[in-house]
Amino acid sequence: HHVSSFVQHQIDHLPCGFYGIGIVTIHHDVAVCNNFPEHCPYYITLSLIIFISDTHIQPEGYTIEWFDKIAKEILAMRPLPRNIINLGDLAHLYGKEEDYRVAKELFAPLEEAGIRVTHAMGNHDRRDYFTKVFPEKAALTSCPDRIVSIVETPHADVIVLYSLQQSEDENKWITPGNIDEAQREWLKQTLQQYSKPVFIVAHHPLNEVKLGNIIFKSPTCCG
Repeated sequence: HHVSSFVQHQIDHLPCGFYGIGIVTIHHDVAVCNNFPEHCPYYITLSLIIFISDTHIQPEGYTIEWFDKIAKEILAMRPLPRNIINLGDLAHLYGKEEDYRVAKELFAPLEEAGIRVTHAMGNHDRRDYFTKVFPEKAALTSCPDRIVSIVETPHADVIVLYSLQQSEDENKWITPGNIDEAQREWLKQTLQQYSKPVFIVAHHPLNEVKLGNIIFKSPTCCG
């Protein structure tokens, strides 16, 4: 169940603001879901995760067209993925409330199809406005005062960390990322409890936020 257990890994770079999309399947487990909009049953792959990043959504922004295209492609997949992980910069430049409201509408068809969507916070996001628009997701955080998630699959899990340094000025952003000591301690304790493979992700590169010592000391952490 280590990295060799991946049976598919594809990265495509997209224009117009999208950093990329990746498809990762860990083994192959399927389940039938019956809430498809057309009311016809379809299959969901429990171990299939779609990674997207840097959507930079804003009202009437140019990335809306591209996101809609990607969403339709995902919804056309058979089987469907169980999870989508957005690795940050969901909003455009300053993480405005209206950006998140548009994003919520765009992601709605994916979630209505039974796909679980998890968001990381990027340097262009704001936790306060994200929480206001997505209170149900913020409430699931594994670490207080941050947006930290654990995405579970049958054979491996993904821990989505919070690397945002939020500016006090709503019209500025801080580019570098950081993982504070409270979150590092939480991660250490969480990894100690793991017996199956686990992957660590964040918006910022893990070497930038200096997580190497924690990752390498974990016998189940794959990267």
